Amino acid sequence: MKDTVKVLFLVQPHFSLLAFAAAADALTTANLVLEQERFSLSTVSLTQEPVISDLSITIKADHHACADKPFVADLLIVCGGYRCALHPDTQLTRFLVAADKSGALIGGLWNGVIALAHAKLMTGFACTLHRHDHGYARSNFPSLLIRSDSMVLDRTRLSAAGPNGSFELMLLLIQRLHGGDTVSAVRHILKADGDQTPDHNTPVHELAPALIPARLQRALQLMRNNLDEPLSRDDMAAHLGVSKRALERMFQQHFNTSPARYYMELRLNRAHQMLLQSGESITSIADNCGFVSGAHFSRSFAKHFGCSPSSARKETSRLLDYR
Repeated sequence: MKDTVKVLFLVQPHFSLLAFAAAADALTTANLVLEQERFSLSTVSLTQEPVISDLSITIKADHHACADKPFVADLLIVCGGYRCALHPDTQLTRFLVAADKSGALIGGLWNGVIALAHAKLMTGFACTLHRHDHGYARSNFPSLLIRSDSMVLDRTRLSAAGPNGSFELMLLLIQRLHGGDTVSAVRHILKADGDQTPDHNTPVHELAPALIPARLQRALQLMRNNLDEPLSRDDMAAHLGVSKRALERMFQQHFNTSPARYYMELRLNRAHQMLLQSGESITSIADNCGFVSGAHFSRSFAKHFGCSPSSARKETSRLLDYR
């Protein structure tokens, strides 16, 4: 493991200051807990002028993005925001490509992964971004693997949809490098966990249940409670006291997908989390997430995430352990 992990935040005009601060705060607090600088933080921008955030607070970046100089960071995070420009930028693309060639991990906060997609660095990787930008992403990058999680870590790519996801994403990185005790200490200091620890794979819309009907909330709870032995559509409809057609309409109206596809995504997300955070065998994970066989699980996982379960576990471990 490296003594110090160099983290570089690329700030764009109108970047989300809260998402940036959430990520930086988690890493800085980890340094305090560990009583040494295990995470070195700095900022970079596309201009030498101060960059204005979404809160009209400006910061002067530590560095100027230049693809002609050697890239030296271990992790580059593109900080996006509600009003950040989404069009391709040649200077930014060149800088991102240089970072990728260096072997660095690359991520995006809010809609930062859009820049990675323009640079053709998201092929085969799953990601998340703020739901406000899902339409743009799907229209301009039809093959982009967009998940509804608050944060996603897929091999060499990291992404978070907002401030909460940014914080949780950094905690996952801290956990992989320095263990759960460090994460617990960071949470305690920042008092960010409340009474419960958020599930790393909780979709954004599930974090705001008041926005969806009670009957649909019950459907989601049924799915979450039965990941190991998935309910059939008939069973779901019977439990909820609705017709199968009504069940389909509810999911289509609120989530723009079918119950079966939503259910499958929940199971795959849970499997992905188990692959990264547990030492269970792939066969056991497949069984715990309701797949009839390891082969069925591997096919479904590869179709959704663009890589096999074994590859996801191997690559993430190798890169995050900094061997």
